[in-house]
Amino acid sequence: MNTLNRRDFPGALYPERIIQFGEGNFLRAFVDWQIDLLNEHTDLNAGVVVVRPIQSDFPPSLSTQDGLYTTIIRGLNEQGEAVSEARLIRSVNREISVYSQYDEFLKLAHIRRCVLSSPTPPRRGLAGTRAIVSKMRQR
Repeated sequence: MNTLNRRDFPGALYPERIIQFGEGNFLRAFVDWQIDLLNEHTDLNAGVVVVRPIQSDFPPSLSTQDGLYTTIIRGLNEQGEAVSEARLIRSVNREISVYSQYDEFLKLAHIRRCVLSSPTPPRRGLAGTRAIVSKMRQR
């Protein structure tokens, strides 16, 4: 499989205005997809910094592909016809690990526009996200 990068797939690199806690499927395939569409069709002009809230190298960081990835939408359109559409998502600028890149994480404190999180019980959960944000504010 080929690795995506912004050299081979040039396009807009949006200012970092959204902090997203988590790199899971829902956030990438729905939330970041919506932000990508808003960037394209409105004046949102917002890039996402994904904060990985778990200490793991799996799946690989989105930064290995300059934040680029493909979302495939399959289902039925308004007319009931089957659709399958691939879209290159450009809204994510980079991913950082709160564990191995803590100083980079603290530099995100200036972003006050939007913070997103979709905690799940088996993972960090809302309490863990609140603890990370609280620690960030103390510095």
